[in-house]
Formats: sequence, C-alpha cells, structure tokens
Amino acid sequence: MFDNYAALSYNERENDFINITIIYNTASYFISHLKMFLSFFIFRNKEKVYECNTLINNTLLNIDSETLSET
Repeated sequence: MFDNYAALSYNERENDFINITIIYNTASYFISHLKMFLSFFIFRNKEKVYECNTLINNTLLNIDSETLSET
C-alpha cells in the first residue's frame, strides 16, 4: 500500500494524514464515552471506577506509544 507513498502528491499525503486524524479523534471520542458509561452505569463502587479508568488510560497510553513508534 505504501510502496509508492513518496510519489503521491502533497495533497494526497495530507488527505491520508487528515483521515488518520479523524479516525484517531473518533476512537478517542468513543473511548471517552465508554469510560463514562462504565463509570456511571456499571461500576458503582469508587474503587472499581478507579481501576477501570486506570486500565483504560494505560491501554490508551500503550496505543499512543505504538502509534508514535510507527510514524
């Protein structure tokens, strides 16, 4: 897929970046709402909410570090 990436015009590369950014923002939006859902509706115990948020935040940090290492 990326064999001829250098041959793409600036606009085509910019569009790819915009698409990746949109996907990332959509995923972040979804995950933040998932955190709220889990916090308010499933985990009533404060310790469970903290554990859930910590787990989700650690997962997001891992995803971010993997994404940055690929670019």
